[in-house]
This record gives sequence, C-alpha cells and structure tokens, in this order.
Amino acid sequence: MPRFNRQPTIDGNPYLKRTSITKEELIEAIPGSKGLLLNLERKLGCTRSCISKMLEQYPEIKQELQDEMEREKDEVLNNLIEDAKSGDRASRKLFLEAQARDRGYGEKVEISGANGQPLVFLHAADVHLTGGEENRNANKGDRVEAWAENAIDFHEKQSEEIKQLSTDEIIKKLGKK
Repeated sequence: MPRFNRQPTIDGNPYLKRTSITKEELIEAIPGSKGLLLNLERKLGCTRSCISKMLEQYPEIKQELQDEMEREKDEVLNNLIEDAKSGDRASRKLFLEAQARDRGYGEKVEISGANGQPLVFLHAADVHLTGGEENRNANKGDRVEAWAENAIDFHEKQSEEIKQLSTDEIIKKLGKK
C-alpha cells in the first residue's frame, strides 16, 4: 500500500491546499485511503472541508468511502483473528471481548448514582449562577467554582427529593421537564 505524504500543492508550498477537486479525482483517490479523510486530504492536496462538501454533494461517493473503511475493518479483524489463532493471548482476549459478548465474554459495567440511587443528570440551564454584578466581574476561575458549588447544591437537593419518591413518581417528574 502506498504511504501518503504531504506533497507540495499550490506553487510548491506544502501549506497551501487546493480548495476544489473534481468528482473523478475524489473517486480515484478512495482506493487505498483506508476510508480516512486525512489520507484523501494528503493524496489530493486539498482541504478537509473541500472533501466533506463533495461527499455531501455525492452520496454515492460517500458510500464508497464508507465501504473502503469497512474493507479496512475487515482486514484488521482478519489479522486479529489470525494473531489469536497463532496463540497471541492479547488478541484472543480482545477478539472475545469484542465479538463474543453474546457468550458471556467481555466486561459488564453498571452505572448508578450515589449509594446505588438512580443517576441524576444536570443541565447547565437548570443551575443558575448567583451574585449579580460582582459575579459577572469575578475572574473565570471564581465563576467556574461558583457554578460547581451551585451544581453540587442543586444535585444534593435533587437527590434528597428523589430519595423520597417512588420509581413511578420519579418517571412522572422527569417526564414533566
């Protein structure tokens, strides 16, 4: 596979990039790109936004790029399987964790709030800074600290309210927001 190096693009300057490419140039550049925009940028000597605009304009080319990425994934997975078969323990573990979850392999992660309570999610709009003019004039670190303190207070208040509610009441309350 060819390695894509940054090539001079405009007037021999490697930092100036083309801002337009043809549909044909993009189609020809996809094979060997591993489905990565960075490789297309380097191969074509153009900007990422240039490629993105072309992909939006031509969904069939975008699909070809996605197919190229899928072929690359298949190749890597094939190599992983070969390594696992040859006795590489790390490859075996990775393969089983990723591909044999249905057979009980892999890690199970459970997330809950404090003391096993349901998680409470805060939205910045729900937590307001206080302090008026002096707060607006405070330095950024102080404002962030004040926001964090208010967020903690808000969270503790919500946690106390939630502890007193049944599951149905929590669901009903969350549905109203």
